[in-house]
Amino acid sequence: MRKALLTVLLVAVALQTAHAREVIIGGPKIEYDEQKHDFGAIPQHVEVEHTFTFRNAGDETLKILNVHSSCGCTVAKLDENEKEIAPGKTGKVEVKFNSQTFNGIVNKTVTLTTNDPASPKVIFKVTANVLADMVCSPLHVKFNLINPNERPERSVKVFSPRNKKFKITSVKTTLDYIHAEVVEPEEGNDGDDYVIKVSINGTPPSGAFSGSVLISTDLHEKNAMSVTVSGKVRSRTDVTPRKIFFGIVREGDSPSRALVIRANSWQDLKVEKVDAPEGLSVTTDEIIEGKEWRVSVQFNGPFDRIRYSEKIRIHINDPGMKVIELGVGAICRKKK
Repeated sequence: MRKALLTVLLVAVALQTAHAREVIIGGPKIEYDEQKHDFGAIPQHVEVEHTFTFRNAGDETLKILNVHSSCGCTVAKLDENEKEIAPGKTGKVEVKFNSQTFNGIVNKTVTLTTNDPASPKVIFKVTANVLADMVCSPLHVKFNLINPNERPERSVKVFSPRNKKFKITSVKTTLDYIHAEVVEPEEGNDGDDYVIKVSINGTPPSGAFSGSVLISTDLHEKNAMSVTVSGKVRSRTDVTPRKIFFGIVREGDSPSRALVIRANSWQDLKVEKVDAPEGLSVTTDEIIEGKEWRVSVQFNGPFDRIRYSEKIRIHINDPGMKVIELGVGAICRKKK
């Protein structure tokens, strides 16, 4: 009796599994022969296109719910009457790629959203190797950390990978202290390769900077290019740390902290005087003549408030930073 009951249960499970498979197999089913197309090497400023074909291998209508391109340079077109594909029928999506602003290997995608439960999203890919009319190498000039009196220089090469003849008509910079100078190609150089010397001149402000070199040419296809120039100028004088915090200070304690003032690429640094509020005592010591000073700050109270927050002002002889203002803080605890 038990064996018979077990057999019935196994048959029932098998029937349910078969029915589930039928449910999964049934419905719309999208199939395609290719999912990727390579346009190969193409010039800039052209538009190329390719048609991807797909078919409905299911037994219900395949619906294309949405078509989405990865960027505006790639346009996917699907006819209105091909948004619903009957079983056994085919559809197509036309993909156009514009190489206007690209250079080198480019990968773009077109995504179809469907009602196929097994493939709700299908991604078609197009690739191309865009040969630019003119390129700059590098496109980003970095100066990293430089001292105020340094005049570093970098080179940017301007050339045509397609060996087109061109002339640089003008070079401009977006910041006064970024200088750009064109070095003409050597006579007999068929490639017309130019070199632009980019340097930092004048008096750049301390801290990070970012600007551009704008290059104009007589090529009508691409008459201007931009090279990013960035870096960081070290301040003439460094202060470490920029804030003093004594933490929790109990009445009767007199903790001290020290900060260092250091001259970068200049000599004769001098701490002239320090303005400190009541409760702080300050001493100064020259550690390295004309180059480095230590300022020691001692906390002596008051303890009639929980949070202590004041500022000290350090006067130095740096014309670019005559006064250094620092915050001083503490949490005060009176004796019980």
